[in-house]
Amino acid sequence: MKQTFFFLILSVQWLLAQQPQAVFWYEDQRWADSVLKTMTLEQKIGQLYMVAAYSNRDEKHMRELKKLVEKHHIGGLIFFQGTALKQAEMTNTLQSIAKIPLMIAMDAEWGLAMRLKTIENLPWAMTIGATYDTMLAFEVGREIARQCRRLGVHINFGPVVDINTNPKNPIINARSFGEDPDLVSQMAKAYTNGQQRLRVLACAKHFPGHGDTKEDSHLTLPTVEHPLQRLQQVELKPFKVLFDAGVGSVMIAHLNVPSIDSSGTPTSLSEKVSTDLLVKELKFDGIIFTDALNMKGASTFKTEEHIDVLALAAGADVVLMSEDVLGGITAVKKALEDGKLTHEQLNYKVRKILQAKYWMGLHQLKPIETDQLEKELTTNETENIRFRIAEKSLTLLVNQNRTLPILPPYPNSVMAVSLGKTDSLLLNLLKIYVPTTHIDFDSTRMLEILNNLWQHDYLFLIVSPVSHSPWVRFRYSESFKKLINLASLQTKVVLIHLGNPYDLMNVDEVRYTAATVVSYQNYRETSLALINTLFGHSSFQGQLPVSILPDFPAGYGIKTPSFPVLGFATPNLAGFNQQILLNIDKIAQDGIAQGAYPGCQILVARDGKVVYHKAFGKQTYAAESAAVQLHHIYDLASITKIAASVPAIMHLVENGMLDLDMRLGHYYPSARGTNKEHLIIRDILTHRAGLQAWIPFYQSTLTKTGYKPGIYSKTHSLEYPFQVADSLYIHKNYRDTIRKRILESPLGEFGKYVYSDLGYYLLKEVIENQLNQPLDQWLYANVYSKIGANSLVFNPLKKFPKSEIAPTENDQTFRNQLVHGYVHDQGAAMLGGISGHAGLFGNAFDLAKLMQLYVNNGRYAQSQIFDSLVIAEFIRCQYCAEGNRRGIGFDKPQLSGQGPTCGCLSFESFGHSGFTGTLAWADPSEKIVYIFLSNRIYPDASNEKLLKNAYRTRIQQVIYDALIK
Repeated sequence: MKQTFFFLILSVQWLLAQQPQAVFWYEDQRWADSVLKTMTLEQKIGQLYMVAAYSNRDEKHMRELKKLVEKHHIGGLIFFQGTALKQAEMTNTLQSIAKIPLMIAMDAEWGLAMRLKTIENLPWAMTIGATYDTMLAFEVGREIARQCRRLGVHINFGPVVDINTNPKNPIINARSFGEDPDLVSQMAKAYTNGQQRLRVLACAKHFPGHGDTKEDSHLTLPTVEHPLQRLQQVELKPFKVLFDAGVGSVMIAHLNVPSIDSSGTPTSLSEKVSTDLLVKELKFDGIIFTDALNMKGASTFKTEEHIDVLALAAGADVVLMSEDVLGGITAVKKALEDGKLTHEQLNYKVRKILQAKYWMGLHQLKPIETDQLEKELTTNETENIRFRIAEKSLTLLVNQNRTLPILPPYPNSVMAVSLGKTDSLLLNLLKIYVPTTHIDFDSTRMLEILNNLWQHDYLFLIVSPVSHSPWVRFRYSESFKKLINLASLQTKVVLIHLGNPYDLMNVDEVRYTAATVVSYQNYRETSLALINTLFGHSSFQGQLPVSILPDFPAGYGIKTPSFPVLGFATPNLAGFNQQILLNIDKIAQDGIAQGAYPGCQILVARDGKVVYHKAFGKQTYAAESAAVQLHHIYDLASITKIAASVPAIMHLVENGMLDLDMRLGHYYPSARGTNKEHLIIRDILTHRAGLQAWIPFYQSTLTKTGYKPGIYSKTHSLEYPFQVADSLYIHKNYRDTIRKRILESPLGEFGKYVYSDLGYYLLKEVIENQLNQPLDQWLYANVYSKIGANSLVFNPLKKFPKSEIAPTENDQTFRNQLVHGYVHDQGAAMLGGISGHAGLFGNAFDLAKLMQLYVNNGRYAQSQIFDSLVIAEFIRCQYCAEGNRRGIGFDKPQLSGQGPTCGCLSFESFGHSGFTGTLAWADPSEKIVYIFLSNRIYPDASNEKLLKNAYRTRIQQVIYDALIK
């Protein structure tokens, strides 16, 4: 019998546990009961009040708050504008004088940034809704809670669970997750769970639903005309879901809802809403907050009774921002005396508040640590969440003939026309993918834009509304809509709307575009995510959470595939400690300060995601010199070996057109009969064939007073076709002289490692003979175009303006000029700028694409360019047992002592350095690509500070130190 009774008790407890309850009711109630027993009537009434606090106001405001806390025992504060540090100091002071700990609340729907200026904001609800991903909503809630806990905030008045079915809603709009009750319910539930997981109370607002209104309750009393059946199916649905999930509080809106209360009483003051519907019918037993009672939707209501008493009698537990706290407290006392409020009601409300305070940890209250506060409020996690939501929310509305994503080969040129303040990062990223002409839109420039479209393959129309507030609307001008219409007749128009999709409701012209993208918001991470999706690194996944045109209902969004191409991500998402990675900045800037190089580009990528990509300094040391930009290009020097010769040789080996273990003379008739005939190609490429390090070919063309007659000309002609430098051309036959000198040069010890350029002069001819095509042409057609590396070029002045090319040496020995736009290597210059060992130019991003191609085992975008087994053979150390670290063409980490790397990375890694101050390195084990480009030889090639101070390898060390183990 006893056992049966025991199990009956357990069954009843289990059943009770299954009933919806506010999250704090599951806590131990002894603390709340013990405090309640000691409280005076004044203390109990004070707990029902939460007043506004501003950390940007004067001392008078602080004195008023102290009085309310000490004398009138108010239960909580809601903080508004100011700074985090000042708010923390005020909170500490006020908590120290409160007999019962204060509940601190904020409107932090998108994080503390909603109220505090110095903190990065998290995405708005509509942006989160566009992801249709409840895990991301959960992470937003959790991150908001983390921020709140750090600042001593216990309640976030969020999530907004209003169903935004009215596009003209002046106050909800993007604060809502969308117009579909199921979507809003699930996203709000996840957000709530994330927030309450860290014991920050969530608040479902604005009950019974503020979504379908066209007035702002701050200014007037809006009316919701829907019948009760519709409210049950739409507006009330997410509240029910959150109540079942244990949301701790709810906020009653100031609305006129005749189907619930036909008297015209604002819902915040209506017993039929707060008690009959919310408590009795929907079984909500958490804390009921009024919306701010100083809002016109409530404060203008005509009543003889004090509005605070009306709200409490209706069912509210906490009066938020009463217009008259002292008068309200007096009125509550009188209402208790008159029986309009009972002491049982008062005790029940106060017990709930105390129980919630216990759940929040206020029974063990500690002062807020102010050291490092600002720094710790916005962390890398904030950036990560913003990026992930930006990438997953981007919604593709139009995609005629699969315009997006744009994959290699990339267009030769695009025009970008911006309306509003476009993020410079987005434009800079566009420029590194494809040459971009940028114009700020003005109706007076319409004709100029249209007349120049023929020169460009795409027109990007980038619309950037000012989006500080989620309810501010943006209107397209008639002239801009006309531009969309007319331009769509001439070229592919890609419309990028970096704002609210509602802005497109009256823009029928989107139907004429080749592609239209909406991003909901616009911050730095939006630019990164947008570039990823435009160029295929990531797929378009977003879906509209609201309807905007008949063709674009809620849930609409075109999906696209992703491809193995280089993209962008935040460092933490790629497994780096961002703070450590930022130490690269200091090293790069120190190199400039010490005169090791005038400027540089640095790129770090992992798993195909660029996490660090910066340009430092200027092209020269002159004050008027142009700052280095990400799309500027550098002389890559010996990186040419692995970026030009090696790809071609890989192709020949893969297709059976060249055997690495055959002798040079087999493929190169000119070598027959010379001491080079029997050199093995593998030995040449691993620098063990006995070739001399180099030959200064240019020296034999000079006299003490100038150039030898007949070798050079100042003008181009059939006899002098190859340009060496500005106004300097070399005779067409001199390349025969270079070849002859190499073939006649003595050999050193076979098998001894001696780094040599000479073999690459000869192998270039082998490559071209086997391909029956010039090396540069083959590379453009078969490698560079397929990976979209538009900046990888020989003789860059044929394609790029000099202003976008970093100069190298002020050569007063050979060319008697600043070498700018021409290859620095003298031998390569004498061959017309194209050689197997030097001559290639490019920027860090395009060079990283090539290194990524190798890491991807030969695949990039839609092309399998090289076989993975061929790449594996080329990057393998060929003669490690003999102390030679080289792969085939590739350099490898040093076997001991100093070398080309930091010595901190896998021996699977490979790359190459360049005399001009460059380095390209890839590590398949960590999937890391690292590029360093500089013109350290400006203005003097004898400058060895880059080498002596090991800037390149020190940066590499930072990269590996930053890896999250």
